Amino acid sequence: MKVSTIIPNYNRATLVKETIDNMLQQTWEDHEIIVVDDGSTDNSVEILKAYGDRIKVICQKNQGVGAARNNGLEVANGEYIQFMDSDDLAGPRKVENQVIALEDHRADVIYGPWVKLEIHGKQIHSPDLVLQQKPLPGGRMPIEWHASHWSTVLQSCMFRKSIFDKVGLFRTDWKVAEDQDLFSRCVLFGGKLTFTSDCITLYRLHESDKLTTTGTTSRIRILNWASYLLETRKHLLQTIYRKDPLKWKGYRNRLREAIWHLKKFEDEEVLRVRRKIEDLLVGYNEIKILPNSHLARIYYGLRFRLTGSRYHPCFQTGPFTAFQLKEIEELGFQLL
Repeated sequence: MKVSTIIPNYNRATLVKETIDNMLQQTWEDHEIIVVDDGSTDNSVEILKAYGDRIKVICQKNQGVGAARNNGLEVANGEYIQFMDSDDLAGPRKVENQVIALEDHRADVIYGPWVKLEIHGKQIHSPDLVLQQKPLPGGRMPIEWHASHWSTVLQSCMFRKSIFDKVGLFRTDWKVAEDQDLFSRCVLFGGKLTFTSDCITLYRLHESDKLTTTGTTSRIRILNWASYLLETRKHLLQTIYRKDPLKWKGYRNRLREAIWHLKKFEDEEVLRVRRKIEDLLVGYNEIKILPNSHLARIYYGLRFRLTGSRYHPCFQTGPFTAFQLKEIEELGFQLL
């Protein structure tokens, strides 16, 4: 079974080589690597072309990560698709073990453990805490978890290529949450979801990952996130589930948090989205927890003291397994 790994890149000349080399070292042999350069202005393209025929390189004008992934899908020959960001890494058996699990379970989408960390040379600075060491808890549909409390990163997943014929491609009008939107559609429109713990994805942290960055970037990120929440509700009402996520308290809390962030901006587009959310919440008069930084620190601090984790229980956090530590060691890293 051929796997196509699609890597969008924009001005990551100092990091993209490490990601490509990481993918070339995967144990699964039937594997093509497609790098889509999104109009980089550094020397990224020069670095990419130095790989010759070991990778496919597509150059496009700057259109965003959604368009880059879509263009990669157009030329992908694999039955399975993996998306990697140009700065993230995976254990050497990630591709192999996810292909095997997808085949064994005849699934369309698989997700697995991932960890947020900082990488400095060959040293990894990470809390001793891995997200998604186990599958989502039972008792709720995956889409309820995803709309209310949970999210994952595409790098920790793998997709059967045929699922995109059912759910469509990535949105190209959003800078944020286009990945969560696609994942939601995969779950909503008939995709079978499965899990394996026999892998590890290393998600490199940057300041730009924070939803509350400043200025124009912050406005776009928050506006896209709020729009994603509204789109999720629309999709849920249109599918066979016929469920209104407003009945889920976790979803309503996410809407309230979006309102709180949107209030920082007063332009017409933001006001329109904010009013739409406020109208949806009319009639839900439960006690509101203001998502300000002080209360958030208290809440997550209490959760940490009680459970050892600041994450909602659906993230199934836990320490590194012996297998994962060995995978990291084989990559040549020292975990601090």
